[in-house]
Amino acid sequence: MIACAAMLADHLSKALSVPDPVFLLLSSMIGRIAFPIFCFLLAEGFFYTHSRGRYIRDLLILAVLSEVPFDLALHRSFFDPGYQNTCFTLLLGLLLFTCLDQMERKNLSLNKSRAAQAAVLALFAAAAWLLRSDYGVYGICCLAAFYYFRRLPVQAAFLGCFILNLDGFGARPLSWL
Repeated sequence: MIACAAMLADHLSKALSVPDPVFLLLSSMIGRIAFPIFCFLLAEGFFYTHSRGRYIRDLLILAVLSEVPFDLALHRSFFDPGYQNTCFTLLLGLLLFTCLDQMERKNLSLNKSRAAQAAVLALFAAAAWLLRSDYGVYGICCLAAFYYFRRLPVQAAFLGCFILNLDGFGARPLSWL
């Protein structure tokens, strides 16, 4: 609920074009906490779901259905190919988790496994960049942090937020607050 409320505050302020810069800054700062929470929940859900295929399917449906309202609210068009909603980034993260999990199950040697996992991570980061999904490469890296540090959630949260701030520090000053 916290993540949804934070995301709603951020998106409403942008969709309603509120002219107050302080309000916009505050709502943006509040909204920045949503994505790391969603990343944590997605990683946890991946390990506890009974049907990963259904989890992927449902997130795909959500991503597609939410794209039109997202584009209408933020870009004033039915479809903006230059920017896709966060659900597409989360979907790519879920697919990344699936690939990484399969690789871990194959028990490759440590060096081969790390190289292969890095290559898969790079592939999904490139896909996020090509799709122009929200949070892009940094979102995929944040999701990977929650996957790899799933047994250390506090460290995962700090690392995920650090990664996201690499993206937001220059473009959104004070987003790290």
